[in-house]
Amino acid sequence: MPDKSFYYFFIFLLGLIVSSANAQETASDTDSSINYFKTDIHELESSYVRNLFFEKAYSIGLYTNDDINQAASTILLFSKYGTKMDRRIIDSLVNYCRLADNQVTENEKLQYLQQDQHGSNKRPKVPCQNLTVFFDTLNCIPVPTVEDGYLYFNICAGDSVKLAAKGYYPQNGTNYTQHDTLNRYTWTFGDGLTSYTEGDPFIYHKYTTNKGYDISVTIRDTNLCMSNTRAARVRIAGSPIRSFSPLEPICLGDSISLTPSKVFQVIPFTYSQISSQRYDSTTFIPDSDQNTSNPNYCPPGHYVTDVIFSSFLPGQTITSTHDILSICAEMEHGWMGDIDIKIICPNGQTAQLKSSGTGGSKYLGEPACWFTGCSIADIRACDNEDHCDARLNPPGRGWNYCWSELYPTVGQLGNQTTIGTNQIDSTHVIAGTGYFSPAVSFTNLIGCPLNGLWTIDITDHAGADNGYIFAWELNLDPALLPSNWTYVVAVDDYSITGPGASPSGIDQVTIKPTSTGSNEYSYFVEDSFGCTWDTTFNLMVNPVPDPNLGPDKEACNGETITLGNNNCPGCNHLWNTGEITPTINTTGSGIFWRTITNPQNCHATDTIQAIFHTPPPPAYIKHE
Repeated sequence: MPDKSFYYFFIFLLGLIVSSANAQETASDTDSSINYFKTDIHELESSYVRNLFFEKAYSIGLYTNDDINQAASTILLFSKYGTKMDRRIIDSLVNYCRLADNQVTENEKLQYLQQDQHGSNKRPKVPCQNLTVFFDTLNCIPVPTVEDGYLYFNICAGDSVKLAAKGYYPQNGTNYTQHDTLNRYTWTFGDGLTSYTEGDPFIYHKYTTNKGYDISVTIRDTNLCMSNTRAARVRIAGSPIRSFSPLEPICLGDSISLTPSKVFQVIPFTYSQISSQRYDSTTFIPDSDQNTSNPNYCPPGHYVTDVIFSSFLPGQTITSTHDILSICAEMEHGWMGDIDIKIICPNGQTAQLKSSGTGGSKYLGEPACWFTGCSIADIRACDNEDHCDARLNPPGRGWNYCWSELYPTVGQLGNQTTIGTNQIDSTHVIAGTGYFSPAVSFTNLIGCPLNGLWTIDITDHAGADNGYIFAWELNLDPALLPSNWTYVVAVDDYSITGPGASPSGIDQVTIKPTSTGSNEYSYFVEDSFGCTWDTTFNLMVNPVPDPNLGPDKEACNGETITLGNNNCPGCNHLWNTGEITPTINTTGSGIFWRTITNPQNCHATDTIQAIFHTPPPPAYIKHE
């Protein structure tokens, strides 16, 4: 910086000129509590000057340098009594020192404060004062809960969380001023994002994936001193509604009683930070021969399935072969030399676990025909009916095969001494022995993202045999997890709304629609986080046929009455007389009824009476 005498003279003139010119304008703002002859700059904290000078100077640490402190005091000393610092003086001061806000980067400010701290022209930064950061729970949205010593923010999918912090400053004012509005806050959200706020002790954040996150906040005060790191967790609820069992159509006028939790498959949302994933489903590995045009062979047979990881931090990658504890497959196959096995990571990098051509005629596990006592040469005949049809090729018994570069290994699969009846022994997972070395080192997977889709690809390259895989799993090092915790969001309540729906008991709803056609209903589930989930379903209401037989009919004995009509074409008719025609004839009195059933199996019944009268006796007319 320039010679100090010139520097102070410049400040003196600037302060004198401006303060004199503005003395009358600012007289009404006099703060008599300020002792302008006192050179301790901390006396200014409660004055109007703080709003002008310290809003700039405090936030960048200007007051920690003795030169700046002295310059500010000089301005006050030579200003007229009762006159406050003019904004132009303050701007000139901070501009002169090249530390004004928005003029230089944070890194430049930091370098300024740290450079040559023990030189003759600079003084050391003042000692740090203690500061501790906490979450300001009452100003957080939602208000967090405390469980097992952790602070948890429970939110619904798609909602934002508001995080608020506050500091505890037991030494405030000893060397400098500490305040929540003067700090720089560093927020980490656990999803790979970090944000900073200057002077604002709160921030909003929205997550895109329903899972648990470890979050934290730290503060740096105006003296560049750091607080502790305060950690918490965010738990996001996902929908517990999994599937719906469609309802059978009903007829208008009928009602049904539903138990919502049984009509819908509702599973409480659960999240676990796990480092192992298993695909567990018996799957046929079809035979193939890519070197022949024989139509009896399948196309090149692939077994491809995936597991998905999401518990690791965004951007975390494989950095060592030991990050992959093991890859295991439970399988059987009739001809080991036909197949190769590889693992594919989320960005497409691959490592070969077993190469085709190794292992020759040995077989994996116990193929189906092995149980019948056939020799290895007979295995081809066992599978020869149709290599592609799983129905004609029953599964055998799978053995467990694991690959690792961490656990003790016995070499590559397919290059081993045969055991028993020409078989390769499987891995003893519990004892930690019998692991195989991959055909291509796991160094090929360094740089792979931990999160995402991991795929195993088993390919049969030759004909006349096939196999089954029953399960496979990928085990990553749990030490890579940010932390190991889980949570379950319980389901509290169910309800159904829609035409004619009304509650009829605990977890019971009665539906009696009032119109035909497809009636739409809404199904609601509320969980323990206060989140409401809903889906819609439809109930088909079929019309009831018109059974109307009309008014009762009368006739004289000896006549015939026709009952019924054909006002429901295509319907089935059933009379109490056993007749099934739309109309019937009767010559005797009685009560008749007919039930009509339409194609939608809705039915209705109506009753009619046939009345026959005896004619009156003939009256003789006497002619006089």
